[in-house]
Order: sequence, then structure tokens, then C-alpha cells
Amino acid sequence: MNKYIKLALIALVIQLVSCTSLKTATKNSSRSPAEGAPRNTILMIVDGMGFEHIKAARIYNGQKPFSYEGFTCKTKVSTCAFEGADAQGNCLANDSHITDSAAAATAMATGVKVKNGAISRGLPNYHGDLETIAEYKKRLGQSSGIIATKLFTDATPAAFVSHADD
Repeated sequence: MNKYIKLALIALVIQLVSCTSLKTATKNSSRSPAEGAPRNTILMIVDGMGFEHIKAARIYNGQKPFSYEGFTCKTKVSTCAFEGADAQGNCLANDSHITDSAAAATAMATGVKVKNGAISRGLPNYHGDLETIAEYKKRLGQSSGIIATKLFTDATPAAFVSHADD
């Protein structure tokens, strides 16, 4: 299978996951998930992939849109670094700052924009740890796990499981 088609399929999985709602249950809850509600959520990240990669895959595919492009539920993740965002966290248009993997992954793992180099730490405004999605799930008494094709010291997986200033 072609590399671009594989990337497009991974993007499809991301779109499917982003359109899923999940009722929160605690460890001691005897309630079962609602009928048809998902029991698990899987987030797959292709490091460095963006909308232009999907566009390139579509061009390579003869301009035929991929099935996930017609989904009614879609989402976008804004991963600019703190330096490239306004006071509300929106990425500035035509900004010259280039986001690194640490800041981008922290934005995905915590929902907070940080300075380049920071791994799930609230720098430059706040010097404490930011709660990652894995820590949030643990706090709710739910399980989470990380599988990576890179070392966990690489910025993208590290932002989901650790904290560092730089």
C-alpha cells in the first residue's frame, strides 16, 4: 500500500475518533455504557502530518476524495506554540513562529499552548505540570495506554506521559 494512502487511512481513524462522544464512568460505577456508546477511544497521531499531507494524498489518488472527507462530524486541532498564538490561544495568521513537536504534542495532550521545547509544562506563563489526557483518565479511575513507534523520550509520545521544562 502506498505511503500516502496509509497516511490518509490514519487520518480517517483520527476523524472517526474525534467524532465520538464518551460518557464518563468512575472505577466504582456499576453503570454500563449506554447502548451503542463506545467503551474505548483510540487517538492515533502521525507526527508532522497536517491537512496539506491529506491534500497531497488526494492529488496522488487522482483527485478522488477519501471517504472520511464526507463525514458530517469533523474536528481540527490547533497546535501552534504559545509564541504564535493570541491571548485566547488561537493561532495567529501569517506568524513566523514555527512550532516544534514538544509544543504541538502538548497542545494535543493537554489542550494548552506552551512555548517550544516544553513537555506538558505550562511555560512560559505557569511553571507547573499540565494535566495530560492520560493523567485525566487515571484521575477518573479509567485506564489509558501509549504505544509509540519512537522512543518515549521523543517529544510527541513524551508530552502524553511526562513533564519537562525543555
